[in-house]
Amino acid sequence: MSRSFAVFLGAIAVSACASSSPAHQDGHPARSPQSSPAATYELVEIGGHSLPYAPRDPHAPADAPPGPEVVRAILVILEDGTFRHRLTFRLPGADADTIDRELTGTWVPEAPGYRLRWEGAGTTPATLKSDLFTIDNAGLLFSFRRQR
Repeated sequence: MSRSFAVFLGAIAVSACASSSPAHQDGHPARSPQSSPAATYELVEIGGHSLPYAPRDPHAPADAPPGPEVVRAILVILEDGTFRHRLTFRLPGADADTIDRELTGTWVPEAPGYRLRWEGAGTTPATLKSDLFTIDNAGLLFSFRRQR
């Protein structure tokens, strides 16, 4: 399973990945004049599939066992340049039990959208179009709709 793919599955241990980003004196990432994506978003689809959905690692062999089934995810992007991602998933073969994992990180503007820096798990690009915040995880698109 690729490292960036594992970011969204929360159950996979990943090695820490160091990254540097410009910061203000308060320790938060520097901001640009680009509009802020700050809001709460709910995951509505993965790679064009509605939830629940068990995404496949595009680098895994065709006969690889299925991965965790994503049931729900909430992404909270804050004005201070941080975010929280709460993922609810079910392991293969589990009928009803779900597991919750929370991941955190920072975000910075980066043309044409944003870059999310996941604590201990690398980075992913993202875009915001209207109310849809889309994270590109190694070619697999995770689409979140802004909650009102």
